[in-house]
Amino acid sequence: MANYVSGMQINGRMSAVRRFFCLFVTFDLLFTSLFWVICILIDGMPLTEALIEEIKYYSIKHSTFDIV
Repeated sequence: MANYVSGMQINGRMSAVRRFFCLFVTFDLLFTSLFWVICILIDGMPLTEALIEEIKYYSIKHSTFDIV
């Protein structure tokens, strides 16, 4: 039972704990990206311009990435 909880591979298969973590991280990244795109579109900025502003000219005051 301890092997199942620790996330170790059993019979060459990914454990349920590790599978859940991978699914959770994937969902979180997709949701965060979608949320960011929606916020940018509400502001009325083109995506490429917003991406350059958010990454190249990063400012903690105006960052959409820090919302999440």
